[in-house]
Amino acid sequence: PGNDFRIADDFTISNPAGWTITTIDFLDYQTNAPTTSSPISGMNVRIWQGQPGVAGSVVVFGDTTTNRLTTSVFSGTYRTGTTCDLKRGLFTSTVSINISLPPGTYWIDWQVIGSGSYSGPWSPVVTINGMRSKPGANAIQWNSQVQTWGPIVDNGVALLERWRAGEW
Repeated sequence: PGNDFRIADDFTISNPAGWTITTIDFLDYQTNAPTTSSPISGMNVRIWQGQPGVAGSVVVFGDTTTNRLTTSVFSGTYRTGTTCDLKRGLFTSTVSINISLPPGTYWIDWQVIGSGSYSGPWSPVVTINGMRSKPGANAIQWNSQVQTWGPIVDNGVALLERWRAGEW
């Protein structure tokens, strides 16, 4: 999402004992970055009780400044567009969280910090081949330039799919 954007998505904890979350893995990339070492240098994360941007929602963990990245390594997969190319290697970036949450619905938002030498960083959304939207998908994106949260929309130009290296 670059330095002016954040992505948020919801998750539900149904276990009556709640969850203890110690780490979370994210997929991200920077176009044309080599896969030999990750260009991702930081991530900050917040967990919300309620949807970001909706009155009454509160942050229960994190902030927009603390770098929680512990590791970032090439995942062995690529984000592809209309052709199979190897320009957008996906990196698995792990962040440290360390929180216990009771049952409920939460939202997590994150921002990826990367190298200025490449396009992005970007966090690919899940896309099912041949579908412009996933049933039930409700991820949102913060754009600091317009100071608002809005839906993430597939622009129809590039499908966001993951391919394992060597499957072509």
